[in-house]
Amino acid sequence: MKRLLFLLFVIGTLGTIVGWFFDRALDIETVTRVIAPDYHHGEAALRALEANPRVALTREHPGFAPILTRWPNLPEPGRVATIGRSVAFMKFGPTVRNEIELIARDSERGELTPRWNLSGARVQLRDEAESTAFLWGTVIFFGGLCVSTISGVIEFWIDR
Repeated sequence: MKRLLFLLFVIGTLGTIVGWFFDRALDIETVTRVIAPDYHHGEAALRALEANPRVALTREHPGFAPILTRWPNLPEPGRVATIGRSVAFMKFGPTVRNEIELIARDSERGELTPRWNLSGARVQLRDEAESTAFLWGTVIFFGGLCVSTISGVIEFWIDR
């Protein structure tokens, strides 16, 4: 019985440590695939678009839906057949940056407005994934804390 309680204490302590550092989980691809599949597929699609200006995402691509559902102010998302990108350009003014715009296209009329930029899509996907990772980390942290505390209290109670 004492070994089981000690094992539960160790597991709870490890769970607490894992939960504390779980916000770093988005940097590990296999964990991201499980806890934030939309982020995983959307980020892979954005990397493909960023790497090659000729790439166009179709509805069959796993990253198509996560990007399309977060597209701001798109009037008719159901009509979008592909998502492509523009050529990178420089913006001058208070900040200088290299920006790539995402373009939604339908099969009939071509380009749909408004356009969206790649960095904005990446930020929105990342923010949602971070909130999911925070939730998972909190649950794991407090679950581990509870297991450690309960096993410690039971072990103390048995020793009395």
